[in-house]
Amino acid sequence: MQAPQPQKRSRYEQPEHGFVEELQEFEKSLEKMEIFQSYNSNSETNWAQHFTNSILSTVEIIVPQASYSTANLRTRVNALHIFMDLAMAVAYAPRGVASDLIRGGKAPSTLIDSMSQVLDAASVSDLSSIRREEAFLAKVNELRFKPRIVFDGASWTGLDKIIDLLTLKKGKDFRPCCNQVKSVVAQNSYSPLATQLVKTIRREIVSSIQSTTTFETKCNALNALADISLLLTERQPNCTDRDLVSQTLREGLLKVTGLMTSQEIAEVVADLRTEFPEFSQYLRDDAVATYVDISKMKQLLKDDSQELGLALESGKGRLLAKLLYLKYVSRQWPSFWAKDLASLDQMIELFIDNSGAIPISCKVLLLKITIIVDAADTDTRYTVSRESAANRLRVVIGENICRLAKRGGEGSCMETKLDVLKTLLKIGRLILEWKAPSSPEWKSKTFKDDCCEKMLATTMTAIRMPFDKTKWAEFSSEPELREEIVAIDELRKKNPAAMPDIDSALNMLRDPSNFEKVTTAARGEELVEVVDLTDD
Repeated sequence: MQAPQPQKRSRYEQPEHGFVEELQEFEKSLEKMEIFQSYNSNSETNWAQHFTNSILSTVEIIVPQASYSTANLRTRVNALHIFMDLAMAVAYAPRGVASDLIRGGKAPSTLIDSMSQVLDAASVSDLSSIRREEAFLAKVNELRFKPRIVFDGASWTGLDKIIDLLTLKKGKDFRPCCNQVKSVVAQNSYSPLATQLVKTIRREIVSSIQSTTTFETKCNALNALADISLLLTERQPNCTDRDLVSQTLREGLLKVTGLMTSQEIAEVVADLRTEFPEFSQYLRDDAVATYVDISKMKQLLKDDSQELGLALESGKGRLLAKLLYLKYVSRQWPSFWAKDLASLDQMIELFIDNSGAIPISCKVLLLKITIIVDAADTDTRYTVSRESAANRLRVVIGENICRLAKRGGEGSCMETKLDVLKTLLKIGRLILEWKAPSSPEWKSKTFKDDCCEKMLATTMTAIRMPFDKTKWAEFSSEPELREEIVAIDELRKKNPAAMPDIDSALNMLRDPSNFEKVTTAARGEELVEVVDLTDD
């Protein structure tokens, strides 16, 4: 059994607290009651009430010190052990009128809630240390599953949530954070509201999520953020700095979703299709929801419990259904989400691009690029605005190539991979047209660093990696794909020096016999991010 390793304490962290004085006061209180009981044989009820009150008052003193955000790790561990020792004293007390009254009173639930409150306030690193310490969890498991004295009733079944949290079965519980937000919103105040909301969202929820956090905790955090977002969208609380609140939620939703792996996102999407198949139609780039559709979504998500941030017991489909509902219902309340609608779309795009074995069209992604191209070509009056549109085109192409790479990645179906490849070839033709010798300077210099070209080559090569040689030969013979290859070859004849980096990818597309050679050469290639270029 390992004790928690001492950690370097920051200047904000509180010193260790052993709660010695609190326990001494508790023992003195019990001694006084024992003396009183020796003179009064009919004091069983009084004794039970006094013992319960002593526990409640001791817990009331310890909890704030152990659940403070800067509390020392040892302070938290000490408090948890004190609560468990008190719980075991209550559970193992010999049968009698007083002990039965204590076990059936407030003491068990108060002790369990106090342990939960301390663990909820702990950081990810503190929780890891508490797990490694093992002694506390051993006490919890003993009382819950192997008590030395078998007891009746459900006094200690609440320990299950402590076990779930420490064994990572259900992840961290963010209900206290949601309840705190609900309480703050109910006050309907002004500037203090925004301050408290931002503090709770950033410190209590978003900051506890890292790339190594468990899938269950990520989903619980995303679920809590979705519940808070829907609450604020529907209540429309009066507060200054409302934009700061919506920005904080937007950043939190994007961060947590972005930290989920493609496999985790695919699992959430699969659960949605099983649990809420009615929502599957909105997992498309061109999906539109009417007012009637949004009302139906709300009915399907109706939850009688009305408890915010409730941990997802089984599948994660309800989580994605909430996020889809948030995307569309937010359009009805532009006063709250006006500056963050695009971010909500961006979050949903992560789920669309990792939809797995369901065919997905790429037409909308290509349309976004075409719209910017048209804007640049038609604006002939101002050179500055044309160059701005051209620079924006370069960034959008880079963003969409990254999306296409995810969309045609591992787990996607044959139809999706084929559509992704054809879209990539269309983007390649557009770049070639802009790099043609006859193009004006503002066009030809847009792709001068060849960054988008390299991304195209890497993505096309990566898409065909899962195929064997025979399957790839069948795949690459699709007529429309062949037409796109011929079209891009014709453009390259006019400008042979353009886009040399896609030669290997095009050779693989033209002749499947090059498959193995190109596959070996392409291993280890990664996409690079396209950034805005400004004229020097």
